[in-house]
Amino acid sequence: MVKCTKKQIRQLKTALRWKIPVAQRERIQMVLLRESGMTQPAIAEAMGVSLSTVNRVHMAYDGGGIKALKPKPIDWTFGSAEAARANAGRRPVSQVAVGALLYCLNKDRSMASAIALYPASFGWR
Repeated sequence: MVKCTKKQIRQLKTALRWKIPVAQRERIQMVLLRESGMTQPAIAEAMGVSLSTVNRVHMAYDGGGIKALKPKPIDWTFGSAEAARANAGRRPVSQVAVGALLYCLNKDRSMASAIALYPASFGWR
């Protein structure tokens, strides 16, 4: 990790006052904690994320500054333009369905139980 200049630290602290997404705010805090002298394992434990997440955040900041810490938009098309044309007539997967599936998988349940618990979000009533 490259050491930040005083100007960069000031910019990071100023950015925390902006109206920004929570994910970006947490990433900025990770960079500031590292600059204050905390180790990456300590930051990971304090922020409740994995060590690789902290490492990726610092590498992204080193490569692109504050703009690189922005959350990336999620592409729900699942593939290339060819795949999108092939699936043109099908119903797209909704964010609610994905959320229901992730919830059930985190609770050690199967996809079938996710569909059974939340049928409307998968398009089945």
